[in-house]
Amino acid sequence: TIARMSATHHALSDPVRITILHLLDVQPLCVCIIKSCIGIADSKLSYHLTVMKKAGLIDGEQQGNWIIYRLTDKGQAFAKESR
Repeated sequence: TIARMSATHHALSDPVRITILHLLDVQPLCVCIIKSCIGIADSKLSYHLTVMKKAGLIDGEQQGNWIIYRLTDKGQAFAKESR
């Protein structure tokens, strides 16, 4: 339980990841749109998305050549809480 809580708090401790959370709260998005909105390098975005996935806040679904990211139920709860 403590490890899960720690991972969630870590995932929500960065302004970039909070921004991603709020972007995905509006609608599911592909990496290229998230990157365009945030303006960071691919490798940094990949790192942030991985942290959020490991914490169970987002999930990615392959659609053709793209991965579409969306909030999980847990991610929606935290996005709603921070509105």
